Amino acid sequence: MMGQAASRSSCVAPEAPRLSRVPATVGIMAIRFPWILLVLLGMTLLACEAGDDDDSANAGTQLDDDDDDTAGDDDTAGDDDDTAGDDDDTADDDDTADDDDTADDDDSGHERPPEPPPDPELPECPAGMIGVAGGSYELGEDDADWLIPSPSNSWRSEYPGLDLLGLTTMPLVTVQIPGFCMDRFPFPGLEGEAWPADGLNFDTVALLDQQLSSYGRRACTISELLLAAAGPENWRFPYDPAERLPGLCEEDDFNPGPIGRLASCVSPLGFRDFLVRSTWARLDPALASALGPFGMPIFPPWEGATFAGSQSYAVYGGTSREGTFYSHSNFGLHSHTDSVELFLDDGFRVCAAPGLPDPAVEVAWQEFRDEFLLVGSYQYWLGLE
Repeated sequence: MMGQAASRSSCVAPEAPRLSRVPATVGIMAIRFPWILLVLLGMTLLACEAGDDDDSANAGTQLDDDDDDTAGDDDTAGDDDDTAGDDDDTADDDDTADDDDTADDDDSGHERPPEPPPDPELPECPAGMIGVAGGSYELGEDDADWLIPSPSNSWRSEYPGLDLLGLTTMPLVTVQIPGFCMDRFPFPGLEGEAWPADGLNFDTVALLDQQLSSYGRRACTISELLLAAAGPENWRFPYDPAERLPGLCEEDDFNPGPIGRLASCVSPLGFRDFLVRSTWARLDPALASALGPFGMPIFPPWEGATFAGSQSYAVYGGTSREGTFYSHSNFGLHSHTDSVELFLDDGFRVCAAPGLPDPAVEVAWQEFRDEFLLVGSYQYWLGLE
């Protein structure tokens, strides 16, 4: 009975012994000494429990073996991790490969050209002025159709045989222009102020240019005005590359609104109110040499329309009117003889060399300009009347 109990996986109480199957002596002893039967049953139960403990131990051993197998699987995972690490190292190697000089080659296998240098820094300028970087620029009219006089040009009938538009439109030329500073607005250079009540002639512009030198300023050159109005892209009009557009600038050059009234009248470089009135300026030698073979600039037709390139000053640009004898675009140019006649549509704009002026000089300039604001006339301001 004890052996049967030990072989079971769980303990089951043994069947009570049948008296008919045991010897009579045992039965008699059980009857006389019942405690013996209890001892036998207890020993049977102990043997059963011991057998269950052995089974549990065997089961535990099996579980430990399974855990070891699992640990072995973990080692395999570790191998996988090592492989992944190797892959990462390979990826790092790929990154290193990307860093070589091959990355600078284009799809055709040729080495890429170097990046262009940054734009030159704009010069520092006095208050109210815009700095323009120097350089080599192609500026002027490149369309022959714009050299044909328009139907509104009444001067063609008055002076037959004269190609006035062709002689007053600067053709495309290459000019070298140093950096410079220029007033954002026409003289007196202040937004909201009235335009001058009179114009300038050859004599007064020379006198004004001389007086400006005492304040670190000067008359602009024709090339500077051309670049300021047309921009590096060589626009035909300040506000549009090709076409004259109505309503963007003052349309009455004799009675215009306050300076800067129309924000739409602006050039690519930010200068305001070009082509409302023309501008007296220095005729810089480089541009004069380029225009000389074309017979430019010229005097007005009533002055013979002769070559005026020997003069030190000329008049740049057109006006808000189309009926002038000279071109009304950014590429217009003409001149006047040294006469007493003042033309209201020939204005002025102030320029300066790059750099900040001495504070005392700047205060003196503002006081000098304020004197003009009181009288509003070049003639009175310069003491000519």
